[in-house]
Amino acid sequence: MRSSWFSWLRGAGILALTFAAGAAAGVGYDRHVSSSARAPTMDAASAVQHMRLELGLDSSQTAAITTILAHHQHAVDSSWRAMQPGVRANLDSTFREIMGVLEPEQVGKFRQMVHAMHPGMFP
Repeated sequence: MRSSWFSWLRGAGILALTFAAGAAAGVGYDRHVSSSARAPTMDAASAVQHMRLELGLDSSQTAAITTILAHHQHAVDSSWRAMQPGVRANLDSTFREIMGVLEPEQVGKFRQMVHAMHPGMFP
């Protein structure tokens, strides 16, 4: 019985950390975008440069992909801003439930672990 409970808890922890990683990436991206008006252009340029090198894009492909990314950037940013509060609330709830099954010394370690991987996740 203890083994199945431990396996379930371990799986739930891994799932929560996976969600946290995705949320942290989104939060980091959102902070980066909001901190500088040029950030989306810089990020798109880096992405296009990476694709150019990895895929061997020619100049017309590079220009077309740059245009496509610029065309969709506003919609992507708007979508992220709309869903980010819900993602954050779900992660907070998940983490609080996990902390509810941990011993006090484990809660502190859990907070440190999450904070090290995703600064700002806990107030």
